[in-house]
Amino acid sequence: MQPIPLVLQFDAPIYLAAICWLFLYAIRYYIFTPIALSIPRRIASSKEAMLNPDIDPFVSIVLPLYNERNVVDRLLSACTSLGYPDYEVIVVDDSTDDTTQKLEKWKSRPHVKVIHRQKREGWKGGALNTGISNADPRSTHVLVFDADFVPTPGLIERFLLHFENPSVQIVQGYQKHDLNADENWVTKAIRILHSTTYKVELEARSKLGMFVPVMGSVFMARTEVLKKIKFDADITEDYNLTLRLYLKGYKVVYDSGLVASGECPSSVARVLKQIGRWAEGTTRNTKQYFWKIVKSKQLSIRQKFDFVLTGFSYLNGVLLLLATVIGITNLFLLKFDLYYPPLWIATNLTTIAIPSAVIVQAVGLYRDNAKAKLRTLPYSVLMSYILVPVTAYYSLRGLLREQKWFHRTFKTGKIVQRFSYVQGAFRSFAHQTADDQEVSAFFTNKLPEMPAE
Repeated sequence: MQPIPLVLQFDAPIYLAAICWLFLYAIRYYIFTPIALSIPRRIASSKEAMLNPDIDPFVSIVLPLYNERNVVDRLLSACTSLGYPDYEVIVVDDSTDDTTQKLEKWKSRPHVKVIHRQKREGWKGGALNTGISNADPRSTHVLVFDADFVPTPGLIERFLLHFENPSVQIVQGYQKHDLNADENWVTKAIRILHSTTYKVELEARSKLGMFVPVMGSVFMARTEVLKKIKFDADITEDYNLTLRLYLKGYKVVYDSGLVASGECPSSVARVLKQIGRWAEGTTRNTKQYFWKIVKSKQLSIRQKFDFVLTGFSYLNGVLLLLATVIGITNLFLLKFDLYYPPLWIATNLTTIAIPSAVIVQAVGLYRDNAKAKLRTLPYSVLMSYILVPVTAYYSLRGLLREQKWFHRTFKTGKIVQRFSYVQGAFRSFAHQTADDQEVSAFFTNKLPEMPAE
């Protein structure tokens, strides 16, 4: 046996430790995949849910907007056409472009309340707090959508069904990123990554009673809860809220049948900004609340372990880069002879782990009724590699620095293809309001003129 180089004796244990940690995530995927496959697929439906007639919920739909000129009319057309009688739409506008002017025509519409803020204080979380504090006194539930989503009729009733169980305080729905999923290779990749998150990870975590987060849009909560536990001024206000909810003993219910279609970021630059914000904010909040969560009696051991894996997941980018550099260096030092036990073990673990990412993404598409999109899997694999150094950098920022600014994701408003369930859901409303161009032209493929970002 040839002598072991000194540098290898030093870095091989580090390399093995990094690979073992990353291997936990592969095992997690291997566990989640069959569990998700065992869950009956929930299909989006426009059928009216039968609510308890003795309960009369009033729903406040809160829409935080910031420079959303391309999607504001589409969003408000959808939110005022949901078919539920007792509701209001509260628009909290922080815009500095002509979104504010576009909102003028909506101020006179029934059920619509528009609030303009002069300063973007608290970012999205501050806007949500403003909306909730201005809710109708009758408000029992708050429903939140980001600007690029298209909720369909019947969605409110299906959300409210969960709240007939008095122990349910907050429900997360499925953000189906498909409006422009076929626009280019970037949107195809992002659609797959979201399908993986919502149709495999969250389904399995919910089934196993693990740590289920609020995802920032397409969620409903009891008004009294969000008035008591307000949003913080945080670049990931949803994850921050999740941690404080769990510390207070609340749990998040996930239902992938509560669907609203949304938009995928359509350029690499937009994806990197969005994922970078998620990585930085999630890591910072995990660091901030780590010991509170670990010591809390409100969470089970299973939920705490899942919190650790979820909260520090973006730091995997750092470990992947470290493992890649050390692994390549060691291979050359040993002239590709893997006789050194730590390197041999790490290589075998890596071989077992690599297929997990592809398998879970394929299952995500299958669960999302998109088997025809399997041929686009190379795009999501490529995007995953592109994101590694980005998540590494921003997660370290979250670990070591204070937050600076909330980078909002630009929306184009493009709808690349038609969706039968969405069209069917709105057909009757478009017929009833034929003079409303925003509703009747909802799903045309005409693309608006795009302003400079």
